Amino acid sequence: MRKIRYGLGGILLFLALMICNGVKPFVIYALAALLHEAGHILAAKMQKIKLKEIKFGIFGAKIETDARLISYKSEFFLALAGPLANLVSAAIIFAISRASGASALELFEKASELLESGQSDTLGYLGFFAVSSLVHAVTNLVPIAKLDGGRVLYCAVAAISNEGFAERFLSVTTAISLFAIWTMALYLMLKISSGIGIYAFAFCIFLTTLKQDNSEEKTN
Repeated sequence: MRKIRYGLGGILLFLALMICNGVKPFVIYALAALLHEAGHILAAKMQKIKLKEIKFGIFGAKIETDARLISYKSEFFLALAGPLANLVSAAIIFAISRASGASALELFEKASELLESGQSDTLGYLGFFAVSSLVHAVTNLVPIAKLDGGRVLYCAVAAISNEGFAERFLSVTTAISLFAIWTMALYLMLKISSGIGIYAFAFCIFLTTLKQDNSEEKTN
């Protein structure tokens, strides 16, 4: 791998998380994010795909490879590996807590306690890590062009049809997903004065996608 870059958006996002939630929750959330990217890197190594660059931005890390032509199958598993790593880690933590006599509800309550006060016991730290991993997995599996879910969907559709149809199909799922996220965020803001972070996240995805589309048009 040649280099690792840090985008301004990614730095600002991590600083905002640390300021809003405290150092301990931030560190645990960052570890879940690193686990997610480790899943991508491990998948690349297993498939002997050389990594060119890793850039950390507002939507996580963008991994660029040296291989110009990667099969849809390889790209599919490369994109899926990150969310899968988070899901597996969360499942292991839930299994350990269940074996120790703690229910999933207790785990979530302890995680909430850590987020609110910044202090908790071992169960709280494990619970917050499991929740953070689930958030990473679920968020990245949404079928939006800039996320892992979009890459997974694109590869699956392109493999059975063609790239043109896959791009159009992904554009539709991106628009529907963004509308659903904005609607949910608006509902949360009106009902419980929450959801501004979700709304901002969706808006950033929209702007990034629009910027990418404009760049492609200029290139063509």
